[in-house]
Amino acid sequence: MSASQPESSIFTTDSPDVVKRKIWNAFTGGKATVSEQKKMGGDPNICSIFKYFAYLFEENDDELAEWNRKCRVGEILCGYCKTELTERVNQFLVEHQKKREKARDIIEKFYIER
Repeated sequence: MSASQPESSIFTTDSPDVVKRKIWNAFTGGKATVSEQKKMGGDPNICSIFKYFAYLFEENDDELAEWNRKCRVGEILCGYCKTELTERVNQFLVEHQKKREKARDIIEKFYIER
């Protein structure tokens, strides 16, 4: 997912359905088939989904290390990670969008007149 490609970037104004579509279309470090992934594991080092967890949506380093391990040995599949990330991103955005709407009423207080 990249800001230079709006169809793949997640914006704070995106709806839950748009977020889900973008996440499910994202590049991962998984294999071509489920059986290959279970046998050979994935590569979280090149996975954009794992990067979202690492930088924004998983604060617990031990949990992140466990996700990394499970990915590498094929215990979890990309679909599981994409589902979990979709839920976390949408939960964050719902709260953010509510706060943004509340701020609309008071934003004028903070404008600097020239």
